[in-house]
Amino acid sequence: MKLELGRREEFDGVVDVNGSGDYTTLQAGDDDLDAGNYSMWVKEGTYAAGVTVSTNNAHIYMEPGTVVQGAIVLSGASVTLELGGGCDIQALITLSGVNTRLLCHNGVDMDGIVLSGNNAMVDGGGFDTFVNGGTTRHAVSITASRCTVKNLRAQTSAAGGTVFNPINVAGGQAVVSQINIQQSDNEGIEIASGSTSALVEGCYVESADVIGILVSSDRCKIIGNTVNVSGGDGIQVDATGDNSIIVGNLVRNATGDAIEITTNGENCVVVGNRTDGAVVDNSGTSTVASNDATAF
Repeated sequence: MKLELGRREEFDGVVDVNGSGDYTTLQAGDDDLDAGNYSMWVKEGTYAAGVTVSTNNAHIYMEPGTVVQGAIVLSGASVTLELGGGCDIQALITLSGVNTRLLCHNGVDMDGIVLSGNNAMVDGGGFDTFVNGGTTRHAVSITASRCTVKNLRAQTSAAGGTVFNPINVAGGQAVVSQINIQQSDNEGIEIASGSTSALVEGCYVESADVIGILVSSDRCKIIGNTVNVSGGDGIQVDATGDNSIIVGNLVRNATGDAIEITTNGENCVVVGNRTDGAVVDNSGTSTVASNDATAF
């Protein structure tokens, strides 16, 4: 079946849990169409089961207000999942195929995203798209290389007694951009050891139980972010964060130092930041200059 649906794009199949399409479940549609590249339209409704898309070059669009209660796995290469505003995905979304994309219209709710395939990309479409890891997982976890996450809100439950972060990066050359973090049970954004050359830019950490932004990998760039409240340091460069750049950030209300380079975080550059607390270089090898640390 070919369907226009006013988008100047033909869809190869329609899923409708209420029975007016070609299939009533997401997996049935994928299984029937996966002999080749396909596009599939999902009508609004509540789908108890999720889907695993192993076909390459598939494109799935879900209408606004669609609810999916099962896990979604995009394991094929160059698969795109597009979610209309008001969609509610109540289980984990995993982008495990290379070059996969999750594109959201503003106003999508999700319970967790994992980017485990190289070159994966997530665009939340705006700050009304919300990923809540709660007390069970990182809200957004990047484990592969060259992945991008941008334009969404994320949180884990404050005082939840876990070590989950709204944004957790464990893959090299990641880009984390324009993320609004409402609360965190641990770090707001963590760049773990081995995540070389990550970029964190334009993010806002409203509150984190521990460190606002933790840099534990080398050659990272932390540029133009705001940390409003943190239970430890606002921004910390850890022992494996050598050669990182911390520029143009605004840090307030940190329980610890506003910005700290720990003893073995060598040869970093911390320049042009605005803070209401101390900027501390414990490495003795870093460049710290032109920061304004006056209360405001």
